[in-house]
Amino acid sequence: MTHPTDSTGRVGERARAQRISLAFVLPGLALFWTATGGGCLSDPSANVGFNEPDPHARIRAARLAAETDDRAAIPDMIRMLNSDDAAERMTAIGALERMTGLTMGYRHFDPRPVRAEAIDRWTEWLREGEARSVKPNAASAGVTGETPDHAVVGASDHAPADPAPSSIR
Repeated sequence: MTHPTDSTGRVGERARAQRISLAFVLPGLALFWTATGGGCLSDPSANVGFNEPDPHARIRAARLAAETDDRAAIPDMIRMLNSDDAAERMTAIGALERMTGLTMGYRHFDPRPVRAEAIDRWTEWLREGEARSVKPNAASAGVTGETPDHAVVGASDHAPADPAPSSIR
């Protein structure tokens, strides 16, 4: 790179000042860019939450709830069952089944009226307080959510059976 020189062949003061200012400005800009999350280019995958507008953030929230057995998230996942987004519905029912061992006959690909019936069963189940009585990670106990005789679940001897007929699980 050539620099402007004066009549003696030395690099001019102006060019030197530009190099010096760039040496201070560029690191400052890089620090600012990093501190602000990259401006408009911030990573949307960092968002997680059931109330986020991005469906991917809601899906991540459901997965995290299932991984951590966050039973307080069950009402949010039941609401996700009514989503227009099939991926959200599929993730929600998978997380619910992992946490409770139940499906209530819900299938993410069923027509809306059929899904609505299953959502009503989930809502009733939640209203009756069953979410607190189901053994954590009951999905490993069986398809219907029944636990082995030796398992202890809250104050009862077994988790509630899935009310849906086995033909629609």
